Amino acid sequence: MLPAMDLQDLTERLQLLKPPSQERWHRHPNGLGWVEHTAIVASTAYVGPEAVVLDMAQVLENTQIRDKAVVDGSAIVAGTATVSGDARVGEMAVVAGNAEIGGRSWVGGNAALTSGSHNDVTIRPWAPEAVFLRDKAEQTLQLG
Repeated sequence: MLPAMDLQDLTERLQLLKPPSQERWHRHPNGLGWVEHTAIVASTAYVGPEAVVLDMAQVLENTQIRDKAVVDGSAIVAGTATVSGDARVGEMAVVAGNAEIGGRSWVGGNAALTSGSHNDVTIRPWAPEAVFLRDKAEQTLQLG
């Protein structure tokens, strides 16, 4: 098992201007990865010792965030999806189902991936209708 990052390592890794503090960050009990208090991570999700979840990101259900992967922005990772390697999922992207994102991939914009294995890719579409559909889905979840 890899040694867990400390707050100094986290600062260097994310190139943060303001060093992270224990008041804003905690280790996820399932994997010991770093989670900012503004993010939502399910207890059933795995966040590995070098993985990071920050901003308003949501890591739900039985997902796995492994290696040096980062989930940030307002991204959602759900289902049994895996984000690994040096991959980043951010902005308003959704990675769900059994999708696997790895290598040096970056998934952003309002991309939605629900299956398949994607390595060393950049997926960052911006479609206004996708933002509308996402907002509608979030409203439905809140009302439900």
